Amino acid sequence: MTMPYNLLISYERELKGFLMRRLGCAVLADDIYQNLAEKTLRRSTKRLDNPKAYLFQSASNAVTDYYRAQACRDSYVRQEQLDDDLHVDTKSPEQAIAATQAIKIIEDALAQLPLLTQKVFYLYRLEGLTHQAIADQLGISRSTVERRLSKAIAHWQARLKQACSDQKNKSHKT
Repeated sequence: MTMPYNLLISYERELKGFLMRRLGCAVLADDIYQNLAEKTLRRSTKRLDNPKAYLFQSASNAVTDYYRAQACRDSYVRQEQLDDDLHVDTKSPEQAIAATQAIKIIEDALAQLPLLTQKVFYLYRLEGLTHQAIADQLGISRSTVERRLSKAIAHWQARLKQACSDQKNKSHKT
């Protein structure tokens, strides 16, 4: 029977490295490792058929959970920022509705993008980081940041343009 404490000790370095590569932040990797360790220790002395696989799958799941929670928080921040960017303090109810619809289209378009692309967009547009700062924080190249940012912007602009075109077609048909 593998004791959870011994299991954690034997794979600590590998797990932290795995988390660091997936998250791009040592502090965050340590936090998630700590949570993983607590859960593993609560598991008691139950027999594990493949303890290494269990730990790495648990770590992978923890990273996924983190990014899901982060996306939820980011969505709220994006909404606030997009409201400011689109100057929602409009003069007519029609303009307010149009601005709200535009925000929804942009949010939906961003949600369709890979998490890394969403993160790059968020860090650039909402936190105001430079391309190099984003690259350093996420552990990717500057050119990757630029590519992801270009794709994100092109994607939401295309969706917004398509929605405007669809709206014009609807109004001409009625």
